[in-house]
Amino acid sequence: MAAAKKRTARKKAEPKRLTPMQRLFAMEYIVDLNATRAAIRAGFSEKSAAQQAHALMKNHLVLAEIDRLKAERMDRIKMDADKLLIRLFEEADADVADLFEDDGSLKPVKDWPPIWRKGLVAGIDSEALYEKDADGNKEVVGVIRKLKLSDRTKRLELIGRHTIVGAWKDKVEHDLTDPAKEFVQQISGRGIRPKEG
Repeated sequence: MAAAKKRTARKKAEPKRLTPMQRLFAMEYIVDLNATRAAIRAGFSEKSAAQQAHALMKNHLVLAEIDRLKAERMDRIKMDADKLLIRLFEEADADVADLFEDDGSLKPVKDWPPIWRKGLVAGIDSEALYEKDADGNKEVVGVIRKLKLSDRTKRLELIGRHTIVGAWKDKVEHDLTDPAKEFVQQISGRGIRPKEG
């Protein structure tokens, strides 16, 4: 009788739906993937936010909602792993010569290929060169433009990590010491047994 009451109590303790705060937590979590900050933004106390976040991240209903929200977002932005890898490859393979005229001068930004305009150039520094004219007034005689390029090596690293190239795959080798090796062999049934007599 007591066991039946415990089972009934457990069934009541496991809700079938998310509470409004759990749903809000899931929505906040996908903003920055930080569970503690998400718990605070969802209305949990700052003092208990880390504990609440830990418990929420173990709740199968909350995790399912987070997965659903992430999938929904990916559908909205039309991004998947293939598109991301294609974009990374295009960025890593872009030719800086596409930014310059045949005479070596920098093309206007509007004439750059889109791949360069969308993040490969992290910034442009311009410096005007002046000379004084006959009256002593400053006159612009040229402009020096310096391009700050984003880190294309990082893109290559990301491609290497997410493709079968495995160029930057961390290789971990385990060399068990003799006593440990023996123990593993024994518990796996491959231990060396002494000959019987």
